[in-house]
Amino acid sequence: MPDTLTMLAILMAAVLGLTRPARQGETEVPHA
Repeated sequence: MPDTLTMLAILMAAVLGLTRPARQGETEVPHA
């Protein structure tokens, strides 16, 4: 089972990736 931080990071990335372009209509925004 992955660490909690890893799971949170994946969830955050997924949520941001799904909501950002959908709400702002932008293309993929690279997250350094």
